[in-house]
Amino acid sequence: MPRRCDACGATTPPFNIQCCPSCGHEFRKPENNSTPPNNKTHAKDSHSKQPRACPYKNLCAEYLRSLEWDRSLFDRRFNHCYCSDCYLESWSDTVEAAGSVYVIPRGWCRFGLQVDKVRTEVDHIWRNWIVTYHGTTPEAAQSIVVHRQFLIPGDKRLDGEKIAIRPGHIEGQNHIYTSPTIAYSAHPCYCRPQLFRSRTTNKVYKARIVLQCRQQPGSFKIQPETIRAGHQRICPIIPNDEVEIYTTVRASVLPYGNIVVSTSVNMTKPFPADVYANVVMKKHIAGHYIRIPCEHDVGSCTYSVCTNKTQIYPDLFENNYDSKKCPSIPPATYSVSNLVLDVKKSIPSIADGQFRINVDFLSNAAGHLGCLYLDVNLK
Repeated sequence: MPRRCDACGATTPPFNIQCCPSCGHEFRKPENNSTPPNNKTHAKDSHSKQPRACPYKNLCAEYLRSLEWDRSLFDRRFNHCYCSDCYLESWSDTVEAAGSVYVIPRGWCRFGLQVDKVRTEVDHIWRNWIVTYHGTTPEAAQSIVVHRQFLIPGDKRLDGEKIAIRPGHIEGQNHIYTSPTIAYSAHPCYCRPQLFRSRTTNKVYKARIVLQCRQQPGSFKIQPETIRAGHQRICPIIPNDEVEIYTTVRASVLPYGNIVVSTSVNMTKPFPADVYANVVMKKHIAGHYIRIPCEHDVGSCTYSVCTNKTQIYPDLFENNYDSKKCPSIPPATYSVSNLVLDVKKSIPSIADGQFRINVDFLSNAAGHLGCLYLDVNLK
């Protein structure tokens, strides 16, 4: 009898492989560097719903190729997509790995990395080391993967450049930082989105890279979040006082997967432009967040797309301007990457410091459309 994949039904080779060469479905157990569904009912769901070719996975792969990393760095056998089509909502949000909670990176796509086989066997990494995440820039991620090690502030790279603490981060903390949840490691403080235009869709996306790692228990310490989230829950699984891991032991962190996510604003239908945003801006002063009044269109203001249309996105209304009527926004993919607001010039007295910004988007016709929460450090 030929061996067949539970996910796609494809015939697989009769030797011991770790995932289906047709769809990428993994055969390994959770503690051996995989995240398959963790009960019997999931096999039936994956057979009926997991696509053979995932558009989201292809999009993430296109972004990764655009970075021009050497192909020898990757092990495609361990590629796995965690979008809602490939990893169903009914499946578990966590599995157990090395006796610890492994939080599934929902909405992300993993690209397997080559890992030294001798080291994994000697240190029993897949069996004993926990899963963590490290958010960083594409350039830093490439350096980590190529040189097979993390660097600590104060270390020197091969080109002689000294590793420094990034702007906005706590001075004097010379550690490697990871997290048991990708929700924390992917925060813009650590993992700033990069604009990427797909040649396949011709749309602009915001893409981020996080390294999925195995980390040696006993070699690190755990502390609360340091991004000033306050009472705002970062991850529904890991509490805020346990989301940050730090260590000075470089060899105790082993990256084995590149996790990529891409997002964009894509409107498929005309959208009414009677949209306005209610902004509440608060500044951290003496241990409290104080509301900042609206001044020179900066602060706790209300912004209307109709009123401010030529200021917010002039190209959008170039051919749709009508002083007596607010036009509909035509279907397209929009990126507001060139919008610059000089806060220092507008309100010099409040420009520096830690701010919390809540934005509610509303429409006279459709009501409440959505909301946005930002934690910003201005210098």
